[in-house]
Amino acid sequence: MSREFTMLPGYHNPYLPGKEHVPDGEPHIFGDRLYVFGSHDEIGTDRYCAGSYVGWSAPLSDLSAWRFEGEIYAKGEDPLDPDAAKDYYAPDVVQGVDGRFYLYYSICDSYVLSVAVSERPEGPYHFYGHVRDKSGHVLGSAIGDDYQFDPALLNDDGRIYLYSGQGMPTGDVGGRKAKGSMVCELEPDMLTLKTPQRAITSSEWNRFDENPFFEASSIRKIRGRYYFIYSPLPNTHNLCYAVSDYPDRDFVYQGVLVSNADIFAEDPDRQIPVNYWGNNHGSILELGDEYYIFYHRNTGHCPYARQGCLERLTLLDNGRFLQAEITSLGFARTAIAARGSHAAYTACLLQRKDMPAFMPYTFFEYTKADPCYAEDETPIPFVTNLTDGAMMGFRYFDFDGTETSLTLTARGRGAGKIAVLCNGQCVATVVLSDTDDWKDFRTSCVFPAGKTELRLVYESAGTADVLYVTIH
Repeated sequence: MSREFTMLPGYHNPYLPGKEHVPDGEPHIFGDRLYVFGSHDEIGTDRYCAGSYVGWSAPLSDLSAWRFEGEIYAKGEDPLDPDAAKDYYAPDVVQGVDGRFYLYYSICDSYVLSVAVSERPEGPYHFYGHVRDKSGHVLGSAIGDDYQFDPALLNDDGRIYLYSGQGMPTGDVGGRKAKGSMVCELEPDMLTLKTPQRAITSSEWNRFDENPFFEASSIRKIRGRYYFIYSPLPNTHNLCYAVSDYPDRDFVYQGVLVSNADIFAEDPDRQIPVNYWGNNHGSILELGDEYYIFYHRNTGHCPYARQGCLERLTLLDNGRFLQAEITSLGFARTAIAARGSHAAYTACLLQRKDMPAFMPYTFFEYTKADPCYAEDETPIPFVTNLTDGAMMGFRYFDFDGTETSLTLTARGRGAGKIAVLCNGQCVATVVLSDTDDWKDFRTSCVFPAGKTELRLVYESAGTADVLYVTIH
C-alpha cells in the first residue's frame, strides 16, 4: 500500500499523521520499537473500521519518529471474507511461545475470532485459522454461542490468555450471547482453547456497576497484577479498568483511566464535554517507570473517522491510576514549547457555544453549528466551522516570557474576530477578514510565562477555519 503522510515534528496528539485514522490502539513493545495495532477508519464512510489493517511503529529512542509499516494484513485471505469487502474490527497482537506473532481480529457479522500469523511484528500477516474449542467447534459460529468480539491477548510467562466479548443490554448479538467479557487460556497452537471461556464481568461481585462492561477488552500485567481495560455502557466515552491478582478471575473495578470528552464523574466542575464524545477503545503502555493510556477521538462531523491519542498516567503507590485529562501533548512530558507553529488539528479542546452535556447511550450528533477537525486538499487537517461562541484550545504550551505575538493561518466567511485566552484570561484579539484562501492574521500579545492552556474563541455571525497557530 502506497500512501503519503505529512508528519509534524515532535510530540503531540494525535500521535500519528493527521490524515491517518487508526483507532482502538493496542500499544506493544517488541524489541527496541513500539508498535501500535488498531482498526482502520476511512474518512467519508458511514461505518467503523472500513480500511485494511495498517502498521505503525516508532523507535523507543525517539517516540516522535513514527514509521508507516504499510498494510500488514490483506483483506480477502480470511475465508469468512472472500470478497475482501467486510469491515475488520479492533485487533490485538501477541507473540506466541514459538516466537511468531499472532494477529487476532473479528470481521463484521462473523461473530467469531480469526487469527493471522507473521514472523515479524510489522507483518505481513497471513490467515492462520479461527479460535475453536477442543472438539474443533469454532466459537461464535452457531446460534446460542457466546459472541466473540474485541479480542485481547496476554503472554503471561508462556501461558497465553485470550479475552473477548461484549455486554449488550439485550444480552444478544445476532443470536449469540453478549453478556460480558470472557477469558480462557489457549493451547500452544494459538487457536484451541486449553480452558473453557469463563465470564469475568458478569458475576455478582464484579459487574462493575458504576461503569458496566460494554466492549473493548484489553489486558496488561503491571507490577505483578493484572489490569483489565474496557469501555463501559452507557458512559462509552470512558476507558475504565479493573484489577486482579489473577489473569482469569476476581477482577475488582478501580475507576476511569481517560474520557475522550474529558468528563470527570467525581468533579462537578468537569461535567461538560471539552470535545465531541464517541466510543472509546485503547490500552496502557508501560515504558520504564512511566505509563500512558492510548485512546481515540472523533473527527470529521461523524463517529467513523477516529484518530489515536495518548495521555500520561499517574500510578499511585496503591496500584491505582489517576484519571488522565485530555491534552495536546502525546508523549511530551508537561508542556510543548510555545514558540513556533502549531497545527490547529492538535487542539484537544473543541466546543460549540453552549456545549451540550453528555447523553448516555448516545454518540454525539453533529449539526451545522458544530466545529470539527476536517480534511481536504490541504496537506494537513484543520479546524473548520468555528461559529459564534465556538472554542478551540490547546493543553499545554510552555511560554518563556519573551513571546510577543500570535499569528493565525485562517480563512473565513464573514469578517470576525478571535479572542485569545491564556488560562482563562483574554490577552489579545485577532481580527479576521473574509477570504476563501488561507491567510495569516497577526496580533500582539502579552503571554504569561509558564505552563498555559491556550483557548481561541470565535466571535462573528459567519464561520472560520484555522490551519496553524504560530507564536513568535
